[in-house]
Amino acid sequence: MNIKKEEVEPNLFLIEASVDHKEFSDDFSIPIERVDESIDKFLPQIFSKIIEGVRINNFIAADLSFSSTDKNIIKFFVKIIMLPEVLLGDLGSVEIDSNQNQLEVEKVVLDHILSKTNVPNLPEALIKYEITKMKESLEFYLKIKRIPPQAFLESINKTPLDIEKDFYMAARKRATISLALREIASREKVYVNEEDIEKKTNSLKDKYSEEEIENDINSPLFKQYISNIILNQ
Repeated sequence: MNIKKEEVEPNLFLIEASVDHKEFSDDFSIPIERVDESIDKFLPQIFSKIIEGVRINNFIAADLSFSSTDKNIIKFFVKIIMLPEVLLGDLGSVEIDSNQNQLEVEKVVLDHILSKTNVPNLPEALIKYEITKMKESLEFYLKIKRIPPQAFLESINKTPLDIEKDFYMAARKRATISLALREIASREKVYVNEEDIEKKTNSLKDKYSEEEIENDINSPLFKQYISNIILNQ
């Protein structure tokens, strides 16, 4: 596998990996004539192999795609965001009102953590990543409620660009809190194991129909997404 890495903007890297059909066939023990139809199935393993090949850590993967050429070469493209330094002050303690519900308590705790967190060089790429996740959540909600996206936009008199602008400050806050929670987990040596990920995945399967989340669960970045949810909790 030939791998190239290029920084396309601050902290955002594009990794391009090329593999021919024979190598793919040998690596995964499948007939060479079935390579094209087997790519989706082996994307998680390919993703891991690419990351191992560039020898990087402290990042999140923002996107993974692939294409086949007429010369029996498969090209994989991975976008990764290198995470910045996080300066975390003394968290101390948080005063909680016994009358507050769980969501209110979580907001108090997260706001407290945010007030103690400084990220001097928060990458714009990370904010854009959070905006993308927020848009995907909105799209998923509209799909579940069977609300056409255009009808929703018309009901609130907004354009897709307006939505992105509205999401910006919230995305910046989400990115900062996520980095802070990662730092806390690292200091406290809190890790997510495969059993935790499997339980969370199964709970989503129970909550939503297979059709509603099929594309998400089959994505090689889904495990990263689930891991982040568990870690933040």
